[in-house]
Amino acid sequence: MARASAKTRLKIGDAAAQAGVTARTLRYYEELGLVEPIKEGAQREFTSYHVTLVQHIQQLKQLGFSLEEIKQITALKKVLFGPDGTPRRTHDPIPLSRGQVAALQEKTSRLKTAIAEQQELLERLEAFLQRSVTQ
Repeated sequence: MARASAKTRLKIGDAAAQAGVTARTLRYYEELGLVEPIKEGAQREFTSYHVTLVQHIQQLKQLGFSLEEIKQITALKKVLFGPDGTPRRTHDPIPLSRGQVAALQEKTSRLKTAIAEQQELLERLEAFLQRSVTQ
């Protein structure tokens, strides 16, 4: 992602609206360290990267991840991307302990299993409905 220009930067209310959350939620995510706005003096600005990040946070919450788990996931994104969404060029170590990584791997494994089970159920339901319509 290219560095965001001043034209594409958003104030907190606009970024929150685009992400589908309140400005207070965005401030809370900032307090928790989930989102790092671009700071220019006293102003904080957001980009489309931040909007996407907040949407991902919301999706992870809906999937049952806790805010602490989401914080660990966003920590991984911070290794890959700067606060403005530009890819990082350094190879800094991942800021998670082995225990945190193991816990995320376990949660991911359980989530993949749950998704596969739900996909199978959905396919059975679709087949049942298809048979019902053709009869």
